[in-house]
Amino acid sequence: MGWANEGGRIAFLWLLGFVAANAALGGWNRFRARADREAVHRVGSRDIGPVEAAFYADLWKYAARTAAYILVLKRAVDVSDQGVLTVVRGARNPADPVLAALLDAIRERGTKGARVYEFLDEEDFAEYRDRLYDRTPGLRWHGPNRLVVVISGLVLSLGMAVHGLWAQAPIPPRDGGFGWWILLWIPVWGVFALSALAWPKAHSRRWRRFNRECQQRVDRVLDGLPDKVRAKVDRGTVRPSPPRRPARSWGSSSGSGSSYSGGSSWSGDSSSSCGSGSSCGGGGD
Repeated sequence: MGWANEGGRIAFLWLLGFVAANAALGGWNRFRARADREAVHRVGSRDIGPVEAAFYADLWKYAARTAAYILVLKRAVDVSDQGVLTVVRGARNPADPVLAALLDAIRERGTKGARVYEFLDEEDFAEYRDRLYDRTPGLRWHGPNRLVVVISGLVLSLGMAVHGLWAQAPIPPRDGGFGWWILLWIPVWGVFALSALAWPKAHSRRWRRFNRECQQRVDRVLDGLPDKVRAKVDRGTVRPSPPRRPARSWGSSSGSGSSYSGGSSWSGDSSSSCGSGSSCGGGGD
């Protein structure tokens, strides 16, 4: 009974502290999500454009690729086998302000054209990015909730052990063996850490239903776009690496180093990053 009165009370108090920490974390997440709920309601109440929907579905890279698809589908731009986009002569600007800004930027390039990866950070496409940003209220991603729970569990389990040792409270399996508090915190922390799995992963998406609806909007707009055209556009999503500096062999003299004579070109890379997790529009949660 002594253990139930003292050791059990100590364990219960610290367990209650862990429950309170989780409740506080849940309240904080709900408070932070209030602005997101308002944004989702505001966006969902109007018919957002396909590029905006693509942005909500999978952020900037997917939005850029979708915008290029749509311009090709509207016959406003041509795409080469290397993924270079050029404006069709006499093409009119779309009614969508985001697509109109993008088409103007590609038109300014003239015969040089543009590739999809350039939409993301080139100065020529700043107006396109600004318009897209202004029309897409930001939605938060889940924070490091699991890490917070694991750390709080560690602190609270250690606090429980220190409290039990300081109070010399008995604990099973031996009466009076208050030294067992030194070992007890390990399985307790393990249980606390496992409870972190009940929280969403860090950087996972909120509002998955809204994201799915946005993806469906994009799919409807792009319905009928040939796979061959998609493949051409996707070649322009690959940001090329600069040519490697020529390697110098140990046996060569200072004036007889080997010269660079090959390697992948800046525009001839036929692989597409859109098929991998780090790709344009890929790897979404």
